[in-house]
Amino acid sequence: MASLEETANISSSYKVLSWVDVTGTYSTWVEYLGCFDVKDIKIATKKIFINGTTLLDCLEICKGSFFIGLQIKRCACLLNITLNKLSVSSACRNELSNKCLNDRKAFCALEDTNIFTQHFAVYKKVNITTQTVGECLSVTKRGSVLSYTALDCLTDLFPICLRSIYNNDIYAQKTRKTIWIESFMECASMILARHSQIPNDTPLDTNVRYWLSNTRRFIKHVSASRESLVTVLVITSVLTVAVVAVIIVLYMR
Repeated sequence: MASLEETANISSSYKVLSWVDVTGTYSTWVEYLGCFDVKDIKIATKKIFINGTTLLDCLEICKGSFFIGLQIKRCACLLNITLNKLSVSSACRNELSNKCLNDRKAFCALEDTNIFTQHFAVYKKVNITTQTVGECLSVTKRGSVLSYTALDCLTDLFPICLRSIYNNDIYAQKTRKTIWIESFMECASMILARHSQIPNDTPLDTNVRYWLSNTRRFIKHVSASRESLVTVLVITSVLTVAVVAVIIVLYMR
């Protein structure tokens, strides 16, 4: 059955014409599973983003889905995905997975040139508790306990890699520290281990931070503060009085 496709009118930017208070929250965490040719029966809906897809836009569109797929200009709300032939036909070739145009900290599949394939960078929503600020997840071994910390995605860390995109065999790659989006290139499989794949007895160096494949996005909430609104009203009133006074003076001449 063919999936529905619509054009989404979601803007990832905004302009503010007054003094504002900017606060924010974070989106749910997601695990990047990899890039795959997803079977049509697993695609509930697709939406087109003319100016390019972002992870946050897709999370907003697919609030009712546990899995989402990103393409350069498309977002797909996916049904439950398993990394086998029931859900995906094959993994993407390396050149088909790229950074998103409007979200350089996320992966998007390139647009398909073959009408018989539907390649998407696939993400799964997960629940992770962390009190720290940041959009990418790291893990550290402290004694016999693993500690998970959200960090700025531009931090340089070693990655924990999967030996294959289809299994849970993991290892710490300590060749080179890089930022989150680049750390996937340090793995032979081109994929990081996920939070859900890390047991407490994972052999890691103590007090060394490593990247995992989990990420999230900061959601800005912009509102005009009460003090700012009062200031704007006062300035507007003063300017209005000044303009009226000038008009009266010119009229009396």
